[in-house]
Amino acid sequence: MQESFEKDIISYVMERNVYLVVTKTDTPFAKLLRTFGHLHYNHCSLSLDKELSRMYSFARTKKNTPLLAGMVHETYDRYRKMFDGKVDCMIFELPVRQDQYDWIESEIQRLRLDKSYAYNLYSVITQPVTGGIEVENAFSCIEFVLHILSGLGYSFDRPLTSYTPDELAEMFSPYQIYKGNLLRYPLLAKQKDPHYYDKVRIKDIHDSIKEFGVISSRTLRSVMKKRRR
Repeated sequence: MQESFEKDIISYVMERNVYLVVTKTDTPFAKLLRTFGHLHYNHCSLSLDKELSRMYSFARTKKNTPLLAGMVHETYDRYRKMFDGKVDCMIFELPVRQDQYDWIESEIQRLRLDKSYAYNLYSVITQPVTGGIEVENAFSCIEFVLHILSGLGYSFDRPLTSYTPDELAEMFSPYQIYKGNLLRYPLLAKQKDPHYYDKVRIKDIHDSIKEFGVISSRTLRSVMKKRRR
C-alpha cells in the first residue's frame, strides 16, 4: 500500500516537457494572414516530445484542400515538401507535471476522435479586424494551443481568438530553445506523411463543401448570439 502511494506521488510530481512551435509557412493563405495581420509567424503547434514526432495543431488535412481542415498530426514531411527547404520557426520548452502531461495526451486524443470539431476559418480571416470569433467546437491553431495552455493553469486576459502566434512567441520567450529553420532543427524526427500530398478526389471536394457549410452556419449562430446579448 505504502509503495503504491509513493509511486503515485512520484508520478504526480515528476517533471516532463511539452513544446510550443511557432512557424512562418508560405502558403498563399498564410501570406495573406501575415500581410493583413502584420505578423512574422502565422502558425503554431504543440508537441509532446522534443523531436516533434508528436506535434499537433488545427490546420488543413491535405495540401490541396484548404477548406478541409481540423485537428492534425503534423510531420516533417508536411513541411519539407511544401516550403522549399526553409521554414522560420521558434521552439519553446515548457515544464509540466506528469499528471498535466497525461491530461494533454488525453485531451489531444479526445479532440482527434471528436469529428465535430472544425477549423475556425472565419475567426482566422477576420482576426485583424474583429479580434477573432469564438465558435462552438471550432479552433484555429492559436486557439488550440491556448486551450491546452489554459488547461495547464496559464491564464489569458483576452479571448483566445484575439491572440496571434507572434504574441505567443513573445509571452513564452523565456522558454525558447531554438530559433531558425525548422527543417534544420537538429532533433527533428524525419517522419513521412503518406496522404498529405494525395491528389484531390471527388470525396475531398464534397467534404470541403460540407465543412465550409458547417463552419459558416456555426459562425453565423455565434455572431447572432453575441449581438443579442
